[in-house]
Amino acid sequence: MDIENELLKFISTQVVQEGVVVDEPLISSGKVDSLGLVDILTFVEQHYHVDLLSAGNPKDFESVLTIAAAIRQRQS
Repeated sequence: MDIENELLKFISTQVVQEGVVVDEPLISSGKVDSLGLVDILTFVEQHYHVDLLSAGNPKDFESVLTIAAAIRQRQS
């Protein structure tokens, strides 16, 4: 499974309990609140060993696509 699919599965089942599209705004749409963002950041750190909170910027959290891109950037 690629990063986007893993993130989609986690967010859809553990954070919002509904479908999410890869390019859909997560926070500005209201689907993900601050606690949901913490859950996503924890998942990313545990599964990809990337700390987006300390190394990322707010635009990294706009969608599944931007989160996946930030993970890839910090893994390389």
